[in-house]
Amino acid sequence: HSVGSFGKEGLGVCASLGLLDSVDFIVLTFGKALASMGACILCPKIFYEYFVNFSRSLIYSTALPPVNVARSFFNFLELPNLERQRENLAKLSADFKTLLSESLELEVLGDYNIVSLILGDNAKAVYFAKNLEQKGYFVPAIKAPTIPKNRACLRFSLTANLSFESLESLVQTLKSICDESLSKFK
Repeated sequence: HSVGSFGKEGLGVCASLGLLDSVDFIVLTFGKALASMGACILCPKIFYEYFVNFSRSLIYSTALPPVNVARSFFNFLELPNLERQRENLAKLSADFKTLLSESLELEVLGDYNIVSLILGDNAKAVYFAKNLEQKGYFVPAIKAPTIPKNRACLRFSLTANLSFESLESLVQTLKSICDESLSKFK
């Protein structure tokens, strides 16, 4: 998920650390920063040939619609021009994580555009997600078995065009949901 939102020219963590020649598989997701859908794997030709010929999920999957491929490609070509947005996203993410940590007595994970608020119980995460949705926020509950048991969380996917004020409002809403949930979840 770092492609588009991290590193020089938005080429992701591997590129920013100078590891492109040392990593066998790089997954580029198109659904986050590229605002599309799907993904691809960059790999040596020998692995590519293996996947094309033996990977059932690849062989029997439906191809992405051409409009999504075109949109992903267009957005990928624009990544070098978005340095200011990446800088804004980095600051916004750090400030949001600090605000969450200082405002709520809950564990906060993530150092960049994806920030998770650990709630523990699956039911609690669903309760928070539903309450947030009723208040106009889409924040998915990530639950076991997708993640380890008792590590259910809300996962915030931040974008560079958010205002800090909107995140402050979100945290206030979270605080009110926390207060409401005290009697429900012990």
